[in-house]
Amino acid sequence: MRKILEKRILSLVSLLLVLFSISMPALAMSGEEQTLTAYYERAGLQSVMVDPNEVVYVYSYLSSYVGLKRTFAINTSSSSQRGAINVFLYNPDGKLVSGDWTVGCNEAVAWELFLPSSGKWTIKLFGNGTDDPVRVAFGWVYE
Repeated sequence: MRKILEKRILSLVSLLLVLFSISMPALAMSGEEQTLTAYYERAGLQSVMVDPNEVVYVYSYLSSYVGLKRTFAINTSSSSQRGAINVFLYNPDGKLVSGDWTVGCNEAVAWELFLPSSGKWTIKLFGNGTDDPVRVAFGWVYE
């Protein structure tokens, strides 16, 4: 009886440790960051922080789809009021398909692409002249 009780207590402690370790990253974010992250996840967007004058490469997967167009969206948020994020979108073959795409520090922009290829797209983000880090949410919008 005592061994069973010890095993149950040990299992409970182990479970609590696992749950606590999973929730720790969420506790490290502010309430506003948690809200934004949850919104982006529900919208199917990924997000990344881009520091001032930093280049960040990220990837987004476009699944097979029906239709002629797909929308690629970027949403930025920052305490910085100046500067912008330069966006370079490369298709799965590595060809640059974006023009001169620029997004302000607190702006949402979407571009429609005609017959984009399914697969792994590369997105190059550059924090151009920002004062503070910028959270950039990005991805394909499925309507």
